[in-house]
Amino acid sequence: MIKFESLKITVLGFVLLFFSKSSFFSLRKKCFGELNEPEDTAKILRSRFWKSFLLLIVFISLILAIQQIFFNAHFTTRHWFQATGVFISLTGALGRGGWDIQTCSGKTIVERIDRGMYVISQLGATTILLFILIF
Repeated sequence: MIKFESLKITVLGFVLLFFSKSSFFSLRKKCFGELNEPEDTAKILRSRFWKSFLLLIVFISLILAIQQIFFNAHFTTRHWFQATGVFISLTGALGRGGWDIQTCSGKTIVERIDRGMYVISQLGATTILLFILIF
């Protein structure tokens, strides 16, 4: 059973990554009250996630274009799902905050979001890739 606090962390993670930072900070304050945590870690995590997202869009698109242009590759739905699985997995891995957001306790909201989003991305990518292997 998922703890209610874990659900709040997951929702906060999606708000941090896909909405504004101010929305994240106001929702964090509503859910957890006033916290004595550094605010720049949220900026670092958000920035790393979007940099990895854009880098992988360019990199994977370039690889697929080269395969199409020079090797006349024919992509099926299966290939697109495989590329999506790789994209999700690498975005989760490259988008981590790492040592730049690390604190002594390791229990800040942003650190928990970082770990949670990594787990979610890896499970999502694994699900897609296993689905492709089976069918």
